[in-house]
Amino acid sequence: MLTKLFLLLLITSSLRAEIAEKGNCSVSWELFRSPAEFDLFYSTLKTSAQSKNKISLAELSNFPLNTMIGHKMVQIKTKQEFLQKFDKFYSPSITEAILKQDPKTVFCNSQGMMIGNGHVWVSRRGNKTGIITINRSAK
Repeated sequence: MLTKLFLLLLITSSLRAEIAEKGNCSVSWELFRSPAEFDLFYSTLKTSAQSKNKISLAELSNFPLNTMIGHKMVQIKTKQEFLQKFDKFYSPSITEAILKQDPKTVFCNSQGMMIGNGHVWVSRRGNKTGIITINRSAK
């Protein structure tokens, strides 16, 4: 029993070290199961933002998703609502923040991973890591 526990701790520590070596924030191992999963998520996010592919961005999101429409905080509850309201909460500044963000310098805390100056927040809900907040007005 102790041997199995030791091996589990060793594997977990190894994964944390591998992610830390890539320069990702210290809690990324809670958001992504491996550095490869992080790389895939981040490259898909950048490609989707650059092409303004709202279907792909919806797929990368965890619902409900928090955002601002006008001066009102809104929760987008479904992919369909995301697609319908996309142009009301998404802006070029969000694309710019995603494209400029070096994945090695993302900020993380107990709420998740921040991209830009809070333009996008990513967190894990259940078995899925995805976008939980899009802040059009982040500076």
